[in-house]
Amino acid sequence: MATTEFIAAIELGSSKITGVAGKKNSDGSMQVLAYAQEDSSTFIRKGVIFNLDKTAQSLTSIINRLEGELKNSIAKVYVGIGGQSLRTVRNVVSRDLEEEAIISEELVSAIGDENIAVSGGRHGYIGRSP
Repeated sequence: MATTEFIAAIELGSSKITGVAGKKNSDGSMQVLAYAQEDSSTFIRKGVIFNLDKTAQSLTSIINRLEGELKNSIAKVYVGIGGQSLRTVRNVVSRDLEEEAIISEELVSAIGDENIAVSGGRHGYIGRSP
């Protein structure tokens, strides 16, 4: 019997954090099976996160509520944030690695630091995608 891999998408908004979870159909569409929402007006304003701890707690709560509705764990979570003061800047930082190289947290941090340096220090680094 095949297992279902559930996927979640969470949007961090200035008034609320909204999450949906479901499964991908064979035609590529998504079937939404769970929905959760929480107020975020006390820790996100105009796309700026003012309290990272409360934001993390809210994200964890949304994921737990979605998993509760699904009665199953979620394999992947995609998080998006928008706002007046948020900008996306694409920089390229490359490293030549051996075929069997281990990607350490130190290497990831060094690449993140170099990414900030490439932008001239004008931008902050929020996180990474695999």
